[in-house]
Amino acid sequence: MDISKLHQNILFYQKFQFQDIDLHIFADEEKIFGVFWNFDSALEYFEGKFLFYNSSSKALLQCKQQLQEYFEGKRSKFDLQLQTFGTEFQKKAWQVLQNIEFAKSISYKEQAEILGNAKAVQAIGTANSRNPISIIIPCHRVIKSSGDFGEYAGGMERKNFLLSLEKAHSDKIVQQPEIEANI
Repeated sequence: MDISKLHQNILFYQKFQFQDIDLHIFADEEKIFGVFWNFDSALEYFEGKFLFYNSSSKALLQCKQQLQEYFEGKRSKFDLQLQTFGTEFQKKAWQVLQNIEFAKSISYKEQAEILGNAKAVQAIGTANSRNPISIIIPCHRVIKSSGDFGEYAGGMERKNFLLSLEKAHSDKIVQQPEIEANI
């Protein structure tokens, strides 16, 4: 029985683990709704709009497989359907993130300039901090103009790990198809 057919506001949930990385993934049958570093962040983001069912779905299995490949250095892009909730500005900021190449980084200022407002650096930082789909929407690739990392919802140690991982695998990864998003 497909439990999601019983209630429109059900998301499947599973924990993904790779070495000392724990991610909390939320999806329906077709789309990824969230990849969070901690469960409390997911609760805050979803604001009680969904019931979570600790089970799997097609989208969740695909997400776990692609995250595994990413961490093993076998994937540079994700081929998943995404569903996010946010303001129009946040959605535009998150769309820019998806265009940052694997193992590359841009500054918050460059991201603001791409959106047409070089003075919106702080707003960009805030939008990126509310990114609900960590790693897949790669906000870890945005750094300060000075070269410092800046903030990251997963913490600075994880941001450094992700950037280092991508640099270490950048020469050997075959490029993957573009991401499909409904942001």
